[in-house]
Amino acid sequence: MFWGRVAGKVARVPVIVSAVHSTHDAGGHHVISYTNRLLAPITDHFIGVGKTQVQYLAEHEGLPANRTRVIYNGVDHTLFSPDASARAAIRAEIGAGPDAPVLGIVAVLRHEKAHEVLLSATRIVREEFRR
Repeated sequence: MFWGRVAGKVARVPVIVSAVHSTHDAGGHHVISYTNRLLAPITDHFIGVGKTQVQYLAEHEGLPANRTRVIYNGVDHTLFSPDASARAAIRAEIGAGPDAPVLGIVAVLRHEKAHEVLLSATRIVREEFRR
């Protein structure tokens, strides 16, 4: 985020973009430092991976809202195909019947992933669907 933009300016690159993948480190500390914010004037656009992140960058990190854009992370779901035997084995391992709803998340354990939202939603779903 820092040296690439400095190098781009020195090399007279016509467009300088900074992709921001995270706003806090594992300890919850800001990763967008004062020195990086100083480079905002030479940065044409900032890229975030979601609307909420881009809004956060503008409102709390001081990046210019008119120069922030979202490019969503993506997973090519066609690379994954259901495996009935693996599904049955995993369900048996966790004690879930063949038709019982199962909910999960694949994400790093970091503050911005908001795992507490999943836990709250799980409680609501469980009350609605007793299985």
